[in-house]
Amino acid sequence: MVVRVTFVGFPGLETGEAELELSGATLDALLAAVGQTLGITTLRAICHEGHTVDAGVMVLRNDARVDSRDLRLADGDRISFVRMVAGG
Repeated sequence: MVVRVTFVGFPGLETGEAELELSGATLDALLAAVGQTLGITTLRAICHEGHTVDAGVMVLRNDARVDSRDLRLADGDRISFVRMVAGG
């Protein structure tokens, strides 16, 4: 299965968008592919050790916000990891 992954609001990441081939239909499979294909720096930007998505990162599936723990993927999905930024 192939999914398109985008990263929004992550300063210093060279990869804004990528297509990844996954062996499974879960968030863990996606995060493993991110680490293997795009590198550990990209993986650490979006999650903690153990593949837990950081609380400051919103996950979108086909432009709709999802609870990342329940994320099930399908071929052709667009997954966006969006860093929520606060400031004043």
